Amino acid sequence: MSSPTASPTNFPILNPNTALAFLPPEIAEQLEISRYVYVATLGAYLWDTLTNLNNDRKLLFKYPVRLPTVAYFLSRVATLAFLSSATVFPISAVKSCQTLQVALGACFAVAVPATSFLFFLRVRAVFNTSPWVVRFFAVIWLATLGGSITVPFAIQGGHIGPTQHCINTAVKPFSSAGIIISTCSDTMVFLAISWKLLTTARDDSLNGKMKSFFSGEGLPHISRILIQGGQLYYLITVGVKIVTMTLILTPTIPPVLRAIFTVPNVAIENMMACRVFRAVKFGLTTLPQTTFPKNTQLHRHTISSLMYASQPAGRQPG
Repeated sequence: MSSPTASPTNFPILNPNTALAFLPPEIAEQLEISRYVYVATLGAYLWDTLTNLNNDRKLLFKYPVRLPTVAYFLSRVATLAFLSSATVFPISAVKSCQTLQVALGACFAVAVPATSFLFFLRVRAVFNTSPWVVRFFAVIWLATLGGSITVPFAIQGGHIGPTQHCINTAVKPFSSAGIIISTCSDTMVFLAISWKLLTTARDDSLNGKMKSFFSGEGLPHISRILIQGGQLYYLITVGVKIVTMTLILTPTIPPVLRAIFTVPNVAIENMMACRVFRAVKFGLTTLPQTTFPKNTQLHRHTISSLMYASQPAGRQPG
């Protein structure tokens, strides 16, 4: 695909090394906006990473490293790699734009499913006595993985004029498959876990359950952590995902802007998912044994499953 260039004018390009000089003014402005968004997103994610270094150190050295922890760190590393490559793409001089596009698409294909897997693990813990529910959400997670794998094949990039700077030249609609499936998955996970945990509310009436859902009042400690964490994650991330899907699926929007929200979407989703993951990990280790009813089967199984993945080294769940 030919690189976008400015329409012919009678004015010479004074600095041929300035990539924006080879673009029409409106496209150049769009590219500048995307650069600001990507740099700001990467900066915010780096800040989140730095402020949680101590928490990550605890996860590595004070807790046994099991599958949930591996998924957590894989999602963090893949997300950082995606954000870094997405920021380098429109800013730095690159020899092969399409190669970098494929690389950042591959990082996306790892980051999004790894983040989604953290919530699948929560479903498995809450519904560990209902194998068919776990299998259903496992299929949904595999669909998220399959949709995300399409991204490296759906985005194209090219050089701007004779320069070595890059710009998005095409974003195919099917690249939104992973985001669409992930949004549906997040919604189903949130509703399923909330419904299951609300069965442990002290007030079994509809009004009582609604009050517990919005305030956490009347719920055992772990139910309150899981529901409130899910609400925080869902409300913030789904709104960004809807905007991202709308831009990608609108053919009249220029390629530069169609993918602009993909980067903050991946960053926000991962930051919120990891925040919830840490809250559950660290919240369970200080959980008083009297804060949940001993005769509640759901809590016996949920606590057992989550504590197995959350106990510091040398401790066993009682």
